[in-house]
Amino acid sequence: MTLYELTNDLLTLQAEQENADIDDQVFRDTLEGLDGAFEDKCDGWAKWIRGMENDIKGMKEEEARLKLRRQRLETAVAKAKSTLSDYMRIVGKTKFKTALFNFGFRKSSHVVVLDATKAPEWALVPQAPKISLTAIKEHIDKGEDLNWAEVVETESLQIK
Repeated sequence: MTLYELTNDLLTLQAEQENADIDDQVFRDTLEGLDGAFEDKCDGWAKWIRGMENDIKGMKEEEARLKLRRQRLETAVAKAKSTLSDYMRIVGKTKFKTALFNFGFRKSSHVVVLDATKAPEWALVPQAPKISLTAIKEHIDKGEDLNWAEVVETESLQIK
């Protein structure tokens, strides 16, 4: 029997009991059986949820580990390129070919902003204002009456 079916059976049983269509002893026995089955199904769901939560936790840890590894490799690559560039310049070989690779330097340019406060309007990118939910909650918690925002309490299932 599915959790959905058990829930429907429990609701039907409760409705019948409210209408006094069922004997009290029969009601208690049936309720006890359905309740046990319902709780067993909930245990199954909780095990499945817990397993998925553990998978998610493992994935997050693996993502963090891989991110750290990628960052270390990026740092190592940048250092290796810098070292190789330095040696090429020291020996005066700034452009050459080997059997496997071509080596050389390429010129490029990029903008460096020295003082952003002096930038004219045309250099700025317009952005939509962002609402600070943290600031709003702080004001409401202090007792301010904001007619355009409120703190809403919700419930979430906890399985311990």
